[in-house]
Amino acid sequence: MCPEPPLTGIGASSFGVHGRTCGNPVIPTQTLVKRALEGDRESFALLVGRYERLVLGVAFNALGNFHAAQDVAQEAFVTAYCQLATLRNPAVFGPWVAQMTARLARKPKNRQAPHIPLNPDLQNPNSTTPWDRDEVQRVLSALNELPEALRTLMILRYVDGLDSAEIARVTRRPLGTVTKLISRALERLRIQLVKVQK
Repeated sequence: MCPEPPLTGIGASSFGVHGRTCGNPVIPTQTLVKRALEGDRESFALLVGRYERLVLGVAFNALGNFHAAQDVAQEAFVTAYCQLATLRNPAVFGPWVAQMTARLARKPKNRQAPHIPLNPDLQNPNSTTPWDRDEVQRVLSALNELPEALRTLMILRYVDGLDSAEIARVTRRPLGTVTKLISRALERLRIQLVKVQK
C-alpha cells in the first residue's frame, strides 16, 4: 500500500504560482521528483501545486464537471505518488500525470457524474482578466488533438516553462528538431482553434 500523498484541496487553489514560494526561483521538476522519491513530501506537494491546473484542465475537459474533475485530479495525483518510482524521466512528470489523468477520466465510473457548470466568476488571483472556461476548453481540446510527442513538447514549454534548449536536453532531441516541432505544434493548435471558432 502506498503512503498518503501530501494533497490539500485539489482545485481550491488551482490558480497558484506553479511551484514558486515567497519569490524563490522555481525548482526544476526533475529535482522535485528526485526529492519526492527520497521521501520529501514537500517536494511532491510542490509538484501538485505546479501541475494542478493542467491536471484539472485535462479532467474537466474530459468530464465537463468541475467536482468530478477535482475527484479525478486527486486520484491522478495519488496514483502518480504511488507510481513515482516507475517514471523513467523525472523531467516529464507533467505530461506523465496529464496522460494518467486522461486515462482516469475515461473510466466509466468517472464519466457518469452529472454536469454541474463551472463557476464563470473564477479568476486567477495573479491576473486582472477573468478565467474564460470556454476558451480554456477550446485550447485543451485542441491540445488533446495533437499527437502525443507534440503535446508533450507543448506541456514542457508552456506548462513547465522550459526553454527550447532545456526541452532538447530533457527529451534528448536536437535543438533544431525541438524548435521545429514546437513551431509545428503551435501552427496545428492555431489551425484547430480557428476551426473551432468558425
